[in-house]
Amino acid sequence: MRAAVLWFLPMALATFTEKGHCDRTCGNVSVPFPFGLDKSCARNSYFVLTCNRTFAPPKLVLSSNIPVFNISVENGTVIVGNSVAYDCYDQNGHRLNDSYSETSIRMSEDWPYTLSDTRNKIMVFGCDTFGHISDATGTFISGCSSYCPKVVDFKAQAACSGLGCCQISIPKGLRSLNINIASMENYTSVQKSSSCGSAFLVDQESFNVFDYKLPVPADMGKYLFSKVVLDWVVQRDMTCKEALLNRSNHACGANSRCSELPNRQVIDASVRIDTRGIPMAREDAKDKTLSDVINLEDASEEEMERVGMVAQIAVKCLDQTGAKRPTMREVAEELARINHELDSLTVEEKNEVTECKVDDENFYSHATSITCE
Repeated sequence: MRAAVLWFLPMALATFTEKGHCDRTCGNVSVPFPFGLDKSCARNSYFVLTCNRTFAPPKLVLSSNIPVFNISVENGTVIVGNSVAYDCYDQNGHRLNDSYSETSIRMSEDWPYTLSDTRNKIMVFGCDTFGHISDATGTFISGCSSYCPKVVDFKAQAACSGLGCCQISIPKGLRSLNINIASMENYTSVQKSSSCGSAFLVDQESFNVFDYKLPVPADMGKYLFSKVVLDWVVQRDMTCKEALLNRSNHACGANSRCSELPNRQVIDASVRIDTRGIPMAREDAKDKTLSDVINLEDASEEEMERVGMVAQIAVKCLDQTGAKRPTMREVAEELARINHELDSLTVEEKNEVTECKVDDENFYSHATSITCE
């Protein structure tokens, strides 16, 4: 029983092992591993983000100018900001200066990011607006027209109904997207309804049509953005079959699930969480919960006390902000202390010697050997 308790904590820690100096927040955004604010704190250079501290609060940035609002390790997503394409016309049908009729987002082929096809949609708004959409390679080309003969009250709509709004889904695996807008009649026939249109990619889970307001001429020159979801992975250029044949070189070894994008390009290696929220890592324990490894029903009172104390350490170790997370040495010392105290009680009660089997050196090497880095 005790041996099982002792190895379960290193398994949980391994996924989150990192250098102690790493800063895991930027402003109000958490920066969990494999991401980092410098190379020594990230899995590799593709996961290095920039914290721009000239702003108050500081702003987290991907590449040189893509704002980052949220990172989810569990979902394998990053929420970023992308500019909105918009334009307005005067009564004579002339497009106003400072209209921003084109927007794009592009990620290098070797980056671990793709545009989420399950979370994002392209939205086109306006009473005389056509949206043309394509990717950088020309493999995806689409478009839709938005028209309305009278003023549209979006607050009365729960979804894009086709009146003053149209939407387009995107295919899986896109790494770039260009959105251009134009007008069929330069808004000359619908001036009483609106004189402006817009188009953008947006996270459909957070975007509400009834909250949207069309741009107005006074918005010309402003930077308007929408929130976009990127899917990310830790390893590319290998099929799941190839990865499973060589787990030692797989990004997270046994502590992962594998899924592929089209053209055998990507492996999704992410933490497997059991029903109690504890990451599992050992090959012989995969797909098992803590109750599968430890027979809790037959556990003694002393053994359950030991499990509870170790679990409290695990909770601190899984703190992704790093604020309460102890170092590996502190964990080893605390485990040794727990076992020493409980073993001493056992000796007094049973009048027999119980040997503590905590080995600091093995503890460190075991945890480090399965770290996803």
